[in-house]
Amino acid sequence: MYRWNIDGISILDPLALSYTGNMPVEEKKSIFLLHQQSPVKRLSIPDKDRLIYEVHIGFFQKNEVIALLLKKFPI
Repeated sequence: MYRWNIDGISILDPLALSYTGNMPVEEKKSIFLLHQQSPVKRLSIPDKDRLIYEVHIGFFQKNEVIALLLKKFPI
């Protein structure tokens, strides 16, 4: 489970598809609100061509890492 601690409050990953476990969470909080009226834009990239790359945010904040990632995976 991914979560953030912001000012001592546990915030669950707002993009998580589900929540399981015995960690005490009073409410399933989010750092942003999803507006239901907003249309969902689907990717037009076939599944076989998609790449999901995950980087730990603390590591990603280093400028050298950002430059290396952009070199390897140009936008």
